[in-house]
Amino acid sequence: MNIYLLRHGETYWNLEGRLQGHEDIGMNQNGINQIEKAAEVLAGCMQNVDVIISSPLSRARKSAEIVAGRLDYKKEDIVTEPLFIERGFGLGEGLDYEERKKRFTDDIYPGMEPLEELIGRAGLAFHNILKKYNAQNVIIAAHGAILKAVLTAVTEGKIAYEGDRVKIEPGSVHLIRDEKGKAALFQWNKDIMGFKEIVY
Repeated sequence: MNIYLLRHGETYWNLEGRLQGHEDIGMNQNGINQIEKAAEVLAGCMQNVDVIISSPLSRARKSAEIVAGRLDYKKEDIVTEPLFIERGFGLGEGLDYEERKKRFTDDIYPGMEPLEELIGRAGLAFHNILKKYNAQNVIIAAHGAILKAVLTAVTEGKIAYEGDRVKIEPGSVHLIRDEKGKAALFQWNKDIMGFKEIVY
């Protein structure tokens, strides 16, 4: 079973360093270009896609639709999964880095989804997919924080959510391959034009 994790493309808030969270911010043109490149990557390494799943936010949905168009997958068949919505950052949403540092020196924002709950949600979402789409090829279009939490949950913390070992950049593609109950992780590497395994 192959599960491809696609982070949405860049938004203007990404460029400005603003936390987006549940705010429904659309992609800019560079973000759309990033997803078009990611769609080419996916088309080159997948013989077929069985299901595309998206966060309900428009930046992820648009990313899923671009990929669906490239893979000849009906846009109306994209599955919206609320469990893959981005982490809520409470009063931090909309603030840039400097504004956050002035108002919240400890990086904890009132109303923010606790890390333990985020990782629990990510793990639940992932295991639901394993059960429902067993032995199928799945693409998940979502967001940086929730996708990082998926990797943390899948590796039981070996890939730390707050660590820099794995970066999930806008438009990036990661692969989780279920191999006899153990998750093998891979990250698309443009330098080698292929997936490089993440050892954990």
